[in-house]
This record gives sequence, C-alpha cells and structure tokens, in this order.
Amino acid sequence: MNMLPYRNAFGWALAALALPSCGLPDRPLAEQRVVASVNGVAIDARVLDALVRARQGLSNPFDETALQAEPASVDTQAALQDLVLAEVLAQAAIERGLDRKPDVAAELALQRKTLLGQQLVRELLGDIDVSAGELERRYRDLPVEQEYDVRHVLVADEATAQSLIAQLDQGARIETLARRHTIDPQSRDGRLGWLMPNQLERPFAEALEKLAPGQHTARPVHTSYGWHVARLQARRALQKPPFEEVRAALREQVLQERLQTRLQALRADADVQLGSQSGPATLGSGR
Repeated sequence: MNMLPYRNAFGWALAALALPSCGLPDRPLAEQRVVASVNGVAIDARVLDALVRARQGLSNPFDETALQAEPASVDTQAALQDLVLAEVLAQAAIERGLDRKPDVAAELALQRKTLLGQQLVRELLGDIDVSAGELERRYRDLPVEQEYDVRHVLVADEATAQSLIAQLDQGARIETLARRHTIDPQSRDGRLGWLMPNQLERPFAEALEKLAPGQHTARPVHTSYGWHVARLQARRALQKPPFEEVRAALREQVLQERLQTRLQALRADADVQLGSQSGPATLGSGR
C-alpha cells in the first residue's frame, strides 16, 4: 500500500496521518523549523518537504533518465494548506480514539513498514554499480530470436487432428485440409504468417521449434483454441536490436537480479517464526 500517489487535499490529509510514524524523531520545539501549528502542535518543515517530494512523484529507480530529470513544479503553499488540513483531521481522529482502533493501528503500521521498505530498496539500488562492460557482455549473450512462417489446421478434437496428420503423411496439402476442416475464422487457408514464439501458446511454439522447414507436426498440438496440425513453412533468425535500444532494459535486468539477491539475503538472515494469530510474539515484529 503506497500512500504517495494521493493527489487531492482530502487524500493527502489522510496520507499525512502516517507521516509521524514514518520517522520524524521527537525533538524540542526550538530545534524544529516550524512552518505552521495547529492547536499548538507544530508542523515541521521536513514534513512539508516530504509532501512536496511525494507530489513531485517518485522517479523510477531503475530508469537512469528519470533519476536525472528535473522534478515537477509543486505549489508549496497549497501543499502547506493541505498539510494543515491533514493535521486538523488527524487531531480530530485522535480525539475520537480512532488511532486506538485495531484496524487503524494496523493500517498505520502497514504504511510505515511499506514506506521504510521502499526507501531501503531505493538505497540498495543506489549502491549497485552496473558497468558498461557488464551491459555489453549481456548484449552479446542475448539469444538470437527465431521467427516462424506457419500454416495450421485447427479442429475441435484430437481424433480429427490425428486423421489430418495421416493425410499429410500421405501427401495431402495443408492448405486444402485447412479450407475443408479448420475452425479458425481468421485463417481459412491455414496461413498464420510470420510469428515469433512469444506470440504463440507454449505448446504450439515448442512444437514448431522441433520442426525443419517443410515438416508438419507428428502429433496434434493442444492449446486453449483446440487441436492444431501445424506445418513449418520457413524459419528465419531476427537481427538483434541495436545496443542502445536495449541498454536500459539490460540495466534494469541486472539491477533486478542483484536487488533480489540482497533481499533474499536479508530474508534468510532474519529470525522468522510463523504461527497462528495467537502464536509467537515475534511474528510481524518488523525486525
């Protein structure tokens, strides 16, 4: 649950309820830079700064361009008025004892943990250095993708598909069989054209990978559409996209992998005890 996307005044008023639990340490009033007070309760400038940053929008930590972009302009005075309203509502809620309701306390705890987790992930990502050499190696290791020119006959049952394969084995043309038997309304002559494996359901793609041009499937192929008899007309290797077109995606891939390694290490190092709702006190302690 991310409180950052709230944009309107009321939404931000509610979101601001979680800000005190997210981390401003208690300090004497003299040490604070007060930007407003509500019923004697000071609003620190750092809380206003947090609201302004949130309204500017968090940049995607995987995107180098986004990280370097200028932040969006935010009306600071409007943000301050919304923060004042948030404090007014928070005080009214506390007067009603809403902060002591178990479901509200749980929501606040969840938002606090979520925000802390997000900030930790950002710091972990900032510690990861992805070299140009590593990206170039990943680019060289990218597999050459294949594209298939395919014809097929789609039927409703396996027995019919098997009988069509027998006819192909005896020299029948797949175009002729498709015109007579296919239930594919988009391909009455069986032609599907050039397709990449990721455009096909996995069983169909796997069957084509095993065929040489001019061969048809030896067994019917079952997908969510029905039963297929497929013939590979031709195959061709696709050229890799230029390095600069995939550089950002490769960098994100490296960051994701290394981040997952760090998160898994943290999880493995934690003393976690799972139990029922009345189980061990350490469950959900947020160590």
